[in-house]
Amino acid sequence: MNDIINFWNLRSQRERNLISISFALIALMAIISIFSWVMSNTKSSKAKMINAKNDYEYVYNGALSLLGKKSNSLLKNNPSEIIDSIRSIASVNGVSVSDVSLDDEIMTIILNAQKLEEIIFVLESLHIELALKITKLDLISNDDEMRVTLVYGIK
Repeated sequence: MNDIINFWNLRSQRERNLISISFALIALMAIISIFSWVMSNTKSSKAKMINAKNDYEYVYNGALSLLGKKSNSLLKNNPSEIIDSIRSIASVNGVSVSDVSLDDEIMTIILNAQKLEEIIFVLESLHIELALKITKLDLISNDDEMRVTLVYGIK
């Protein structure tokens, strides 16, 4: 430590200023390079996160598509299984199923519920579990009950 102090004391004011400026520039360059490294890692992480999100959405949509094809084939081959699933989904959410009718290209479900939230939960569950895509929704509401008619397209 004494050697550094002696070295510093033996220098002229001009040399001290140059050494101080050199150390300041080295410190500034180190700070800039660290900041640049952090920014590049942040951009890289963001790009990886966006790619992972896109991959997840692609796989999720593909799984929904496969599930929808399975549900559509079940509707054509064994509709009672899907109708039982619809009734169980509705009963879990506190909604009663008045009628389920199945034509060649559409399926109509009539639900009765007390609250709008119950209907929303049933819609979400039908979409998630059976991948049914709704084409029409009619809501008739009075003071004590809501009646909803759901129309699903079958491909």
